[in-house]
Amino acid sequence: FDMHGNVWEWTADWYQAAYPTGNPVVDPTGPASGSSRVIRGGYWSNGGQNLRSARRGNFTSNTRANYLGFRVAFQFTGEHSVDLNASVKLDMLWVEPGTFTMGSPTTEAGRDTDETEHNVTLTQGFYLGKYEVTQAQYEAVMRGNSDGLSATPSNWPNNPNRPVERVSWADAQIFLTRLNAQQSANVPAGWSYVLPTESQWEYACRAGTTTAYSWGNDINASLANYDQSGLSQTRDVGHYAANSWGFFDMHGNVYELTADHYGAFGSQSLVDPTGPTSGSGLVFRGGSWNNSNHFARSAKRQYQSSEYRTETMGFRIGFQQQ
Repeated sequence: FDMHGNVWEWTADWYQAAYPTGNPVVDPTGPASGSSRVIRGGYWSNGGQNLRSARRGNFTSNTRANYLGFRVAFQFTGEHSVDLNASVKLDMLWVEPGTFTMGSPTTEAGRDTDETEHNVTLTQGFYLGKYEVTQAQYEAVMRGNSDGLSATPSNWPNNPNRPVERVSWADAQIFLTRLNAQQSANVPAGWSYVLPTESQWEYACRAGTTTAYSWGNDINASLANYDQSGLSQTRDVGHYAANSWGFFDMHGNVYELTADHYGAFGSQSLVDPTGPTSGSGLVFRGGSWNNSNHFARSAKRQYQSSEYRTETMGFRIGFQQQ
């Protein structure tokens, strides 16, 4: 409503008399500085010429008048932040839908027979944790739980920015139930916090790559926390470089639980796969501080029971429309 007339409307851009050259101009934001800001739309006392869609005006940014107003925009940035308490938040990044090759080529070093390559299409975008769930985040959600679970289960406690470990798949489900309840006033209808599916996890891990790791086919102690890093324990999330989509520690530090039961891959293309409805165990991915480089490969799959806990096991969470 009222894009023409009523009041002039401020925009974000500095004014310049000439538009930038180029055809098309992609995502223009105006000059980096200037003496006045652009206004648009005309106002109640203007003639029709000033109300045209293309009409541009400008005023200095501290001008106030009874014909100057504004409307606001809400822009998608690809980031989602969850305030768990006054001092702890959980950052997530948006993952666009797309198609990728899941599994590994037969020539990949350390490959296992359950990594058959196949194309997977994910038709819905989703958010995924920028980092593995930390000790501080886990404690913020799990403190006071009535399920008999420790809010501080880690083998190396009192390290708030290290990933939480000694968490089972069943424990992670309780965490998610509590998180969804705690955030219910802030969650859009039909959305929920979840474990990522196995295909979502590998898609985000690969970040558009087809190599053994998201950075290439080789690994060393400067790239991830695995058994050759010499630490023999976890370390703070985000210490190593993120992959090209912004996700940290997809290789090493702690294994990461997924939503899926384990099942064999075929070579057929799949759309939004969620794994078998039941099976011998739940899939976890990514390798850990205690494992060799082959376990940290993007395609490496392992599974255990829903009650399995160990100091190498953690998780990261997704947020998606169900």
